[in-house]
Amino acid sequence: RAMLKALQDNGIKAEGHFYPDEHHGFRKAHNQADALEKEWRFYRDVLDQAV
Repeated sequence: RAMLKALQDNGIKAEGHFYPDEHHGFRKAHNQADALEKEWRFYRDVLDQAV
């Protein structure tokens, strides 16, 4: 979470998503699906801004 804060504090677009029932990595299918959907949205938003 410190890395996320440091990126955001320096004006770098970054998101963090934390799941209380997971630790490092995502093992549960519903968390994997949610994380991948959020990752896809993040990339789409960042790349749309670059065009």
